[in-house]
Amino acid sequence: MSDPAQKKSSGSAMLSAVGWSRYITILAVFGTFVGAIFLLIAGTLDLLSAIFSAFASIGEAHMSGHLKIELVETVDTFLVAIVLIVIALGLYQLFVSPIDGLPPWLRAHGVGDLEKRLAGMVITVLAVIFLIQAVQWDSGIDILWIGLSIGAVIVAVAYFLRIEEAEPDHEE
Repeated sequence: MSDPAQKKSSGSAMLSAVGWSRYITILAVFGTFVGAIFLLIAGTLDLLSAIFSAFASIGEAHMSGHLKIELVETVDTFLVAIVLIVIALGLYQLFVSPIDGLPPWLRAHGVGDLEKRLAGMVITVLAVIFLIQAVQWDSGIDILWIGLSIGAVIVAVAYFLRIEEAEPDHEE
């Protein structure tokens, strides 16, 4: 027969190993945060480039439309970066250590919260992609297929979010 003390010791060691493995998540937190920083830098450089090219092409007919597209793309880049920061903070809260003093909108109560934020970001990015295509559209039926494709993905993501919301909370 096996010794109950030995079973307890091996169970305790397993729990300890699982407990320490949560710190591996720091790699995901760090990587996500670094990616967000690079996006913020890229967005800032894109914004400056758009402003400088707008000044250089003042009075040209296409300038206004082109500037609008560049600014919408830049804002989209900033939004993606901010969502990545929120996800990095959420991963840290969930797996490493709680963070005191966060506003309610930054608190993550489970992985489902992070999934919803990521899904919202995907919907926003797809909407921006369609907006850019619509502004650049000359003629033809291509815009219809792009719109239907993006619309189908948005409906699928919304359906996923609805199912997630309807399911009982398994995370607590």
